[in-house]
Amino acid sequence: MYPEVEQYVAALEVAGEAARRQLVALDAALDAAAKSAGAGTHTSGVLNANCPRCTWLRGPLGVLLGNRGDTVRSELSAAQDAAWATLRASEVPLVRWIAENCEEFPDEALEVLRVLPASLMELDVLAREAGWCGIWDRFRARAIEAGVAPIATKDEVSS
Repeated sequence: MYPEVEQYVAALEVAGEAARRQLVALDAALDAAAKSAGAGTHTSGVLNANCPRCTWLRGPLGVLLGNRGDTVRSELSAAQDAAWATLRASEVPLVRWIAENCEEFPDEALEVLRVLPASLMELDVLAREAGWCGIWDRFRARAIEAGVAPIATKDEVSS
C-alpha cells in the first residue's frame, strides 16, 4: 500500500473511532436525560405523538443533543473529505486519478487503493470478485485512456 493510502486509512480510522465514541456518549447522555425527565425508553425507531420519550426528544434538551449528533457527523464528514484530499495530492498518478474520479464510490476506491501497487490483471480479478462489472469496465477504460492504469499488456487492455 502506498504511504498516502496508509495515511488516508489511518485518518479514516481515527476520525471514525472518535465519532463513534462521541455518538455513543451522546446516546448515553440522551438516554440518561430522558429517563431522568421521566420520559422512559422508546425502541420503535418511529416518533410517536403519544410517547412521552418522543415528546421529550422534541424538547429543547433533546433537540440540543440531537444537534450535537449532527455536528459530530458533520465533523466526521469533514475529516473524511480532508483525508480524501491527501489522496488528490498524491504523487502516484493512479492514486491521484482515483481520488479525482472515483469519489462517488469511496468504498470501492479504497479496495483498489489498498491493493496498489497491482497489475491491471490483479485489479480485474478484484473487480470480478467484488461484482463491480460495468462500473469497473468504465473506470478501467477511463484510467487506461488517461494513461494512469498500471502497465498492461495488449491482451489486458482489450479484455
